[in-house]
Amino acid sequence: MKLGIIGGGGLLGATAAFYCAVNSLVDEIVLYDIRENMAKSHSIDIGLAAADLSDTIVREGPIGDLKGSDIILNAAGVPDKIGSRDDYLSGNIGIIRDFGQWVQEWNDQPVVICATNPVDVLNYKTFEFSGLPREKCVGLSRNDLARFKWAVSSETGLSPRSFDAFVLGEHGQFQVPLFSSVISRVTGEKVLFTDRQKESILQKADAWLGEYQGLNAGRTTGWVSGVNIGYIIELIVSGKDEACACSVIADGEYGLYGLSLALPVRLGPEGVREIVKIDITDEENAALTRAAEKISGLIKGC
Repeated sequence: MKLGIIGGGGLLGATAAFYCAVNSLVDEIVLYDIRENMAKSHSIDIGLAAADLSDTIVREGPIGDLKGSDIILNAAGVPDKIGSRDDYLSGNIGIIRDFGQWVQEWNDQPVVICATNPVDVLNYKTFEFSGLPREKCVGLSRNDLARFKWAVSSETGLSPRSFDAFVLGEHGQFQVPLFSSVISRVTGEKVLFTDRQKESILQKADAWLGEYQGLNAGRTTGWVSGVNIGYIIELIVSGKDEACACSVIADGEYGLYGLSLALPVRLGPEGVREIVKIDITDEENAALTRAAEKISGLIKGC
């Protein structure tokens, strides 16, 4: 299986490539970046690091070498900065438009993972510009779950590995952490929270991102994103029967149409196998609707 990465010279592209290479998730990884020297540098470095661990081939190449990829990760974007993810829209929409044109010219049907912010809007635009079926377009939103699980653990003392959960909605201000979905892997029962705990958990998750951005380090959350992208690729390659939340194109699911946002899905080599229906509370459903309204407005504006 072949993985192509646009933005392979950047932090997200390189960390995802490293994770996939050392874990032997695919047979070949091709890194493309407008900074050819950076893509080449990462391909040499990752290839050597993985040589004794994996048979995955890692190389750099021009954009045309991504033709024939089974999976394409679009991790290209304008430089990271302090502010809302929506602030990247005007700078990144052109990247998505160019990518859509390339896919049409290649006449391929890859599964595309969009990791370019604002993910929900640009995943929908990937679907629109490329002409790919909606099941082929998957947006990275799993970082929200990582922060939510970390905050739950920080508040309750539970190990993040001891429970499952979902975060739906927008990859941004209008994300919807589902407290009702937190299930113990030990007992199989729901984990219950007081109102005070819920408020504290939400504050912790929000503060984590604010503190990170406040460092003004000029880099995005590359290692977190790399691991979570790798997890999505692993589910696509393996077809494992495991539900996770990704930004996907809704066509009636949860009463939503004509947009992309995080919903529970099952993935496989064909992309999105199923958008999974789970029970959510009225309050969570209302929050999901608010997220959809915000994303729809941004899509219509670009």
